[in-house]
Amino acid sequence: MRTELGIAESEMMSGMEKNSKHSILDLIERLSPDTADFVRCAADASGIKVFYHDGRPPNQGVYCLVHWQGTNYAYASFMQEMVDIDILQLIESTIGSYIADKEPLCFNVYGRNANIVKCVRDLGFASDMEGFELAYQGAIPPEVPIANLVVRSFERSQFNEFVHLFEQAYYPLNKENGWPVDWYSNHKDIFAQRLEAKAQKNELRAFWNENALVGAYIVDTNYISDLVVHPQYQGLGYGKILLLHATKALMNQGETKPVCLRVAKSNQKAIRFYQKYHFAEIACFAEHTFPKE
Repeated sequence: MRTELGIAESEMMSGMEKNSKHSILDLIERLSPDTADFVRCAADASGIKVFYHDGRPPNQGVYCLVHWQGTNYAYASFMQEMVDIDILQLIESTIGSYIADKEPLCFNVYGRNANIVKCVRDLGFASDMEGFELAYQGAIPPEVPIANLVVRSFERSQFNEFVHLFEQAYYPLNKENGWPVDWYSNHKDIFAQRLEAKAQKNELRAFWNENALVGAYIVDTNYISDLVVHPQYQGLGYGKILLLHATKALMNQGETKPVCLRVAKSNQKAIRFYQKYHFAEIACFAEHTFPKE
């Protein structure tokens, strides 16, 4: 299916031509495999509005929108990194009604479609995060020596140490990207609930040197969602210990999907670190939200 420019079609995923469905989801998967799963589920539940889809070069790409639990989610992913002006004009002419209504609106773009990213931001969308998804492509790591560290979970009495660790470890990245540098201090109840929930699910590991919290990681299914080392202990090999420990733990759980993580585009030091230990890019994304009152 190729939807003509300026004409939108709403279809249930189950009713779409099989090849078109697979082509659309394959293109969305370039943003993230989880994003493709989300679009599939949302489309099966309430349909998908396809503004543009072409499964053949040189114009291979998709621009579509799904609705889920009161929020609209738009997606654009094109194989050609710089798209034709017709695509940009189509986005400008079709997204306006969703900007104007009261429902929250997100727009996720394939990160290398630079002129679509610029178009979306020129329309007033705020950048949430731009980065990459990496997947581990090595063998199961060997047993990781943890040196002088003691591995624990989370206890409520240690909460202040976790707040300090996360704020200090993420401070340079948050400051560089204009994100709040004191989120954990200002949202203690939310953060404490998350740590407690992860501890109950056995999805959190903290690494201590006597009474000092050196670092920690949090996982979610096959994702390493957080991996932090206190700045005082960075450059001493602790990051490697945490990364291999988390990777091995997830792989030993029998998870069929590869171990994955997300990293900000601006965090080149972390990207090089992950690549060194056999993580490779599988997706590239630029996530946005339109600010509404």
